[in-house]
Amino acid sequence: MRCLPVTISIRVRLLGPCFPVTISRCFPVTIWIQGRELSFNNYLDLDLANRISNSQAEPTFAIVKHAIPVGIACHQDPLTAFERARDCDPLSAFGGIIASNAPITGKAAIEVAKGFFECVIAPGFSDQALAAFGAKPNLRVLQLEESCQ
Repeated sequence: MRCLPVTISIRVRLLGPCFPVTISRCFPVTIWIQGRELSFNNYLDLDLANRISNSQAEPTFAIVKHAIPVGIACHQDPLTAFERARDCDPLSAFGGIIASNAPITGKAAIEVAKGFFECVIAPGFSDQALAAFGAKPNLRVLQLEESCQ
């Protein structure tokens, strides 16, 4: 397993003066497909969503928002898995991070593209999925080269 070290420096205020905090994590090697630069919260949510989806053996979608899992579902059909994960809490899923431990199909991507999500990370995408995501240029799409469990 190859992972990229990611170091993020922030300033924190806890009932007094600000002081610097550095967080270092191992992040899976990924291929950047499209979208804007990742924010600090995006990195944290991508890491958590990826760990959740990769904790299951069968195809799984995990949706995370602000470090809180808001939807997790497993199913052999990626479309069904995504719909079930989103339907756990559709209001909280809005603007969340999606991770899948299986390649995302065109049908699943079309359904994802109907809503608003910040990022999608998966081990692969069909051509139809990439076309559906291409219509949303601000959506960050990342492809895992290897799993980082």
